[in-house]
Amino acid sequence: MWILAEKRLLLWLVQLRTRNAGLVDVGWAASLGGLGVLYALVASGAWPDRLLVGALAGFWGGRLAWHLLRDRVLGHPEEGRYVRLRAHWGRAADAHFVWFFQAQALLAAVLSLPFLLAACDPRPGFRWLEIAGVTVWLIGIAGEAIADHQLARFKADPANRGRVCQVGLWRYSRHPNYFFEWVIWCGFAALGLTAPTGWLALLETRTDVAQMLKMDKHIDLIVPRGSNAFVQYIMDNTNIPVLGHADGICQVYVDRQADLDMAVRVAVDSKCQYVAVCNAAETLLVHRAVAGDLLIPCKALPVS
Repeated sequence: MWILAEKRLLLWLVQLRTRNAGLVDVGWAASLGGLGVLYALVASGAWPDRLLVGALAGFWGGRLAWHLLRDRVLGHPEEGRYVRLRAHWGRAADAHFVWFFQAQALLAAVLSLPFLLAACDPRPGFRWLEIAGVTVWLIGIAGEAIADHQLARFKADPANRGRVCQVGLWRYSRHPNYFFEWVIWCGFAALGLTAPTGWLALLETRTDVAQMLKMDKHIDLIVPRGSNAFVQYIMDNTNIPVLGHADGICQVYVDRQADLDMAVRVAVDSKCQYVAVCNAAETLLVHRAVAGDLLIPCKALPVS
């Protein structure tokens, strides 16, 4: 998240010089595609799923970012919507654009959830929903590319100056290709939904989370990651066992009666899934009777 914020701050500094806030759209596409590639490189899922996520997200984000940079930023005046925002905000426009750029970074992190879920899927092989998702994605990316090309040809004709493009696929897409972007993201959502926890990609509101907390017949354990207040909110509003932690030292203990295959996965995940969170494991305690059987597999297990 900090990397996204830093990149958006850099883009904001560039637009201070160019006076073209359209760079935020370029950063939007590049950051989302980049997150997909990042998850593909570092997630713990099966490599075919990670490769698929990285390829689709990277291609989509790279193509769209380059198109927006070439078509709306380099050698072009600032788009009308950003011109109107500058006029509306007046002398405080630059300060407002800081938060506008940073809000896009936060939204990119949230919307990258389907990429993360798909990249963390440990099951090998592709399922029918993934195949359907790729098919929908191909339709969307092809339609978007064709519509962009048709719009470019329309704008290149002097006879069309001042006119709105109503020909070809663009009459369905509109600025900036909303229809086919929606189709592409339906494909991405399908990829995320194939993961065991893919339903999380559909959680959007506090009401959705509240409904999830009532699913004690289907969810065995909740591990909330966030502030003390957030962890306490989860613990106060569910009957599901909660591994609540925000302070102190996190310890993982493996008893001699534990399922060692599961214990190895838990021990590695508790530290390596995301090392920066407050409840990442700091101490691993192992019963001496199973120490040799557990520690050697933990050391040998790949964590990438």
